[in-house]
Amino acid sequence: MTQEQDHSQDPEEQGLTEDTLVLDFLDQAGVTERLNRPGTQDVAINRPFEIWVDGPDGWVREDAPWLTYSLCWRLANALCALNYRVLAPHSPIHT
Repeated sequence: MTQEQDHSQDPEEQGLTEDTLVLDFLDQAGVTERLNRPGTQDVAINRPFEIWVDGPDGWVREDAPWLTYSLCWRLANALCALNYRVLAPHSPIHT
């Protein structure tokens, strides 16, 4: 009998890291672009379709028509998983 070869690869060998999904969701949500702006201190998402940016003029609300509920949920879940947290009705907020 011959032994079957293991064709699976280590994620690092595939060019992936555990935060790849989170980074992609941050890009899709517009967070990365805002964090890269000069003077930005923080970015917050409290609901779909808007992003809050803490910059030189204080907190400013920005429209984000691409930021659907589904994308907010995927981003929140990915961030929680990366940080070993659980997102549930009894613990909905994580910073």
